[in-house]
Amino acid sequence: MFASGFEIGSKSEQQFALQLFVDMVSGQLGCPDQQAGTANIIGTVVAGNSLSRDTQTKDSLTKVLTLIVVNL
Repeated sequence: MFASGFEIGSKSEQQFALQLFVDMVSGQLGCPDQQAGTANIIGTVVAGNSLSRDTQTKDSLTKVLTLIVVNL
């Protein structure tokens, strides 16, 4: 799975997009057929625009990766 564009830390940050991503990948979203499909995900790549330009520091990156891993 590839995901990008969360813009975490921006003034217009949308927590819904991140929560939707976590719910989908963890199999808590969709009908049983969709959940069966997400059960086949073996890896996740969080790509560009995941952090806002305002928060692109090593500390912010660590917090984001921890958030995603803990919620999966």
